[in-house]
Amino acid sequence: MPGFLAALAPLGLTVAGGLAGSLPFILSGNGMPSEEEQERMMRRQLEIQDEFDQRKMMRGGMGDDMGDMAGLMSGRPRSLTDLIAEDDMLSELEKVSYKMDRARRARSVGDQELDRILAGQTARIAALQSQRTLSPLEVIQMAEMISG
Repeated sequence: MPGFLAALAPLGLTVAGGLAGSLPFILSGNGMPSEEEQERMMRRQLEIQDEFDQRKMMRGGMGDDMGDMAGLMSGRPRSLTDLIAEDDMLSELEKVSYKMDRARRARSVGDQELDRILAGQTARIAALQSQRTLSPLEVIQMAEMISG
């Protein structure tokens, strides 16, 4: 991750440089920058982009911290060692995924029964808490209970 952030730092400088370059224009309150101002801003942006590209080429792409995808994006060829390491990593992930799936399925019948009981109790409590209108028969029964 630090390599990724380091790769984004010049981009942040590009944005900050562009904003700082346009600051006099913003402060002047004009509707549009003059042609000279636009040309100066474009030149500065190209200079910053060239500097960013040079740094990127010196590092050989996005850096190894980003993993093999950075190598694919930068267009640099991947070595056999990189491909073997990627294959090993994928096989380990496959094993972990398989083990997790087996563990999830291997829960005891008692645990599954307990889950069903809890779900039923939760549904029953929710039904008791929900508001409903009383039927006329229930109203009559409640009145009889009160009057004795």
